[in-house]
Amino acid sequence: MSSGVEQEASSITQKQKKLTSQILEASSFSQDARPSEQANYKKKEFQSLETKHLNANLETLKAEVDKDLAELLTVGNVDFEDKSKSVNISIDDVLTKRQEAERKKKSDTTPDAPKKIEKKKRKSVYNTIVHIENQKGQYTLTGLGVNTIINLLVAFLIHNGLLEQNWIFFLDGQRSLYTTLLERLSWHGNITFILDWYHLKKKCEMQLSLGLNDRKKRNKILGKILYYSWYGLSEKVYEVIDNIPEEYIKNQKALDKLKGYYERNYYYIPNYALRKKLGLRNSSNRGEKENDLIIANRQKHNGMAWSKIGSSSLGTLTALRQNKEMDNWLKKGLIEFKMAS
Repeated sequence: MSSGVEQEASSITQKQKKLTSQILEASSFSQDARPSEQANYKKKEFQSLETKHLNANLETLKAEVDKDLAELLTVGNVDFEDKSKSVNISIDDVLTKRQEAERKKKSDTTPDAPKKIEKKKRKSVYNTIVHIENQKGQYTLTGLGVNTIINLLVAFLIHNGLLEQNWIFFLDGQRSLYTTLLERLSWHGNITFILDWYHLKKKCEMQLSLGLNDRKKRNKILGKILYYSWYGLSEKVYEVIDNIPEEYIKNQKALDKLKGYYERNYYYIPNYALRKKLGLRNSSNRGEKENDLIIANRQKHNGMAWSKIGSSSLGTLTALRQNKEMDNWLKKGLIEFKMAS
């Protein structure tokens, strides 16, 4: 059964690669998804929300909070996109436990030999999930590694007429992911990153648990940090961290790491409250949901382990079904590569 799944998934993957190659070539893009000179691609300006509408909502938000906070509020460090001219992209790596290539036989060990306890590094399989969404629909791409999937992503966006729209990436703060995307997609002008609110909150909880010596004290500091973070006030977060009483601290390095996280992501932390008021997304939770549907529910639970090809194959087939491509594939051997409503 597993060989049948792998064979079917391999056929789908080869079809996607061929389709990707054809789309890139037809659009005068290189095979590493960059516009060639023949493409005559020119960087577009970021298509922002109308200033009048943005400022009106900011004033409404100021009227809803206390006076001291209202005096601090601005539109923040991240541009506000025109939703009708934007596509939301969530990227996440999902880790599943990897199988050993071979299981040790009992005869491989000597009964009389003393047992040597070795701490083994956990082996994992990395599946990269990309969830793409706009007002017309959604689509999910899956593959092994970010570099592998960027070609698919760019080809998909071209194929769906989304090349000139804003590309809004919702990320978890992983440095290597930012670096890869910036390097691979630097040719695209109207692109921005937003630090996912859920991951920001999770990071704060983890680092404060490591850094502070009492749960009540931790929750008090956490409340202040998240309060200012929700309104995009990173400078106030720095103040809170710098002014934590010495008697609260058990691990200063953990607090320094948290401050470094905010400094590194300064230009990706928006005014989340204002985005919510404007009906814009703050989270990659829809991408996280796709992770659950395509990888996590089946592969991360029940103590199961997966081979690299097995994990990828099952993810490929599940994504095909999620994208409503299964019938077309089984009946015609075709993949539409189009947004699914």
